[in-house]
Amino acid sequence: MPAMNRRTWAVLLVGLAFVAAMLARVPYVNGPWYWQWPWRSIGLLRGALFLGVPLLLLAPLVRGLEGELDARRVRRALALVAAAMFLMTLLGILADPEPGLLRRIVQSPSATSYYSDALDIGKPLPWLANFHRAELELHSSTHPPGPILFYYLWISLFGPDAGALLGAGMIAALAALGVPILFHFAALWTDDARARLLACVLYALLPGLVLFFPCFDAVYPIFSMLLFLLWARSLEGSRPAPLLFGAALFASTLFAYNLLATGAPLLLYTMAVLSRSPAPWRRVATCAATGLATFAVLHTLLWLATGYRPVHSFLHALATQDGLAAGMRRPYLACLGFDLYDFALGGGFLPAVLVGLFLLRRADEVPEAERQARLLTTLGLLGILIVDLTGVLRCETARVWLFLQPWVLVPAALELRKWAAAPREAVLLLQWGIVVVVRCTMGFVYA
Repeated sequence: MPAMNRRTWAVLLVGLAFVAAMLARVPYVNGPWYWQWPWRSIGLLRGALFLGVPLLLLAPLVRGLEGELDARRVRRALALVAAAMFLMTLLGILADPEPGLLRRIVQSPSATSYYSDALDIGKPLPWLANFHRAELELHSSTHPPGPILFYYLWISLFGPDAGALLGAGMIAALAALGVPILFHFAALWTDDARARLLACVLYALLPGLVLFFPCFDAVYPIFSMLLFLLWARSLEGSRPAPLLFGAALFASTLFAYNLLATGAPLLLYTMAVLSRSPAPWRRVATCAATGLATFAVLHTLLWLATGYRPVHSFLHALATQDGLAAGMRRPYLACLGFDLYDFALGGGFLPAVLVGLFLLRRADEVPEAERQARLLTTLGLLGILIVDLTGVLRCETARVWLFLQPWVLVPAALELRKWAAAPREAVLLLQWGIVVVVRCTMGFVYA
């Protein structure tokens, strides 16, 4: 049997085994004993009908990847994939027969809590100045003020009910912007536009990104990709990139502190650059100083304008997180394995298998132009392993590690790009089927 066929069957068998285990509700498939996603059932046919609409948008694009691909067609393809992801996100929650589920999740203090805390804001400036002492609900208490202020804006403009739905819709739209950003992020791995478009298709078919709606986590990969891409461009000599990196870091720390874990792949990449020659030391130092100075200036301006104290807020969030972790039984050794498992579950397992196949190719099968891609892939996976070993982001990693998924998707797409059209389409169809099965049998988000 040719190697290509063996690879195809390996991926398909893993995917089908996962689907069968989900449908049979095999113990621990939905998580370990100390944290499990609840089983639910909304009907596979119903889920497939709703989620089949975005699949119809993606099918012509996937089939046409072998044709002529100019810049105009790439832009159209990216818009199509982003629209498909947006629809996948909205139709995924509409597939649930429970009426008003979206509004209930947004307004639930236990599901997200950003909306409910936004309702308590009287005057935003005094509230922001005292944010480091604010009494907040569960999720809000370990995050910066950005998500709460996001909902406060929509509530102020359209009222509580409409603001809840419009705010959620905007989260879906913002998450879909990750498609064109991923296309540019993937350029660090390859110049092949078809491989980068395949990565975007996988992005739109990632269970964690489209099924955690209306959580903000689906937006966070945008920040992590921008941070890594801008840092890489900075080290390549781009003058505006360090300033933009500092601005992206500033924006990141207004929405989620877990994005600081992007520092793991950033540090590894920097070490790889420095290992090639001692010459870049000055450039690294200059870029770091410029980026951090921009970050500090922006936070200082925000403090002067509003009284918001970023350091105090960060320390308060850490203390709150430590208090919450102390009351939860999350054994370190068990988390080492189950956190990686949950992360793979959030990706639907197929991308993780594809990355393994990509790295397992023999040296004589790897062209010289692909060595950089293999290095970046290795660094990305090591970064994920560092986050796992340090235990800084424990449990629910299908959600809280979503910002690390791009480091898996790009090499997975590079592996798929080497395949013939038929097996490639079979894998993408199965990936869509996994989204459907996860949506219909497991509750990622519930009020």
